[in-house]
Amino acid sequence: MPALLTHFIFGARIADEMPSDLLKTSEELNAFLLGNQGADPFLARHLTWPNHAIACNRLHRRMHASHITDVFLAVREGVAYLPEADRAAGEAFALGLLCHYALDRTVHPFVYAQQDALVDVDPSLACSYHELHSIIETDLDSWLLWHQMRTTVEEFYPASALEADSSTCRVAGALFSQVALSVFGLNVGADEYEKAIADYARIYHAIEKTDPTYTTKLPEVLYKTEMFVRPSSSSYVAAMCHRVIRTDDIAAANPKRLPWKDPATGKSRTESFSDLMDEAAGLYHKLAHAFIHNDRMKMEEIVTGINYYGKPVTDLLDEQD
Repeated sequence: MPALLTHFIFGARIADEMPSDLLKTSEELNAFLLGNQGADPFLARHLTWPNHAIACNRLHRRMHASHITDVFLAVREGVAYLPEADRAAGEAFALGLLCHYALDRTVHPFVYAQQDALVDVDPSLACSYHELHSIIETDLDSWLLWHQMRTTVEEFYPASALEADSSTCRVAGALFSQVALSVFGLNVGADEYEKAIADYARIYHAIEKTDPTYTTKLPEVLYKTEMFVRPSSSSYVAAMCHRVIRTDDIAAANPKRLPWKDPATGKSRTESFSDLMDEAAGLYHKLAHAFIHNDRMKMEEIVTGINYYGKPVTDLLDEQD
């Protein structure tokens, strides 16, 4: 990731900057914003047979790790095979996927740098490294919600970012299914995407105390289930919860532009989170232009072998994911 609200707000910004001949209808805008969430919903796929959940989780991890340009061009090819009535939504969804990559790639080193810095200060946090990642990202979510929209998760519920038309889910599911098989050799059914979106939203409805469907009993059940599946001193589910933030000044956003170390390069950097959002927007527009013109060479030049984690691409084996 970043988490879902950061992607939503970034995607809304990019949508406003798009040429007027793109995203002409509400359906296309919904498709773009959903594509802008990338493959993240597949990581939440759990209410299904284990082999289906594993395939969905692997698709998420492998898309983030490698074959970046291959995936984008496979999606582009898939859009061309969609029925005429679905093609505009497919094109919008594809452009949204590029948006997810641009933000992930740009922001992940910033988040990893904060995780590493916290562990350096308190080595006992090393066993909660993944939870730290989620805590930082949800704080950035809540900060961005306040900084750019002057609202909080008390008014804008996180699951709201996952609202989806059934037609959009059907188109997106077909595209992801093709990518899974053609690029990664994974069998992911075309109906899995819509179900993954439902699972993803269900988790946020369950754990967010500000959500109108929240009840105190269900999160407790989730935490106990999590501890049974992955015994740990900290909860990943709890780390996904958003806190209410009403300030422009939080350390996680680095507004004072203090130095931080990029884990991928070892270089010292000083960008704030807002700076990185601007950088990601610039990257997106270049990538989208190359994508629209089907210029593989230019896309590879822009991607430069860097994956969604902001690291050099790497192929994952089954036992690694």
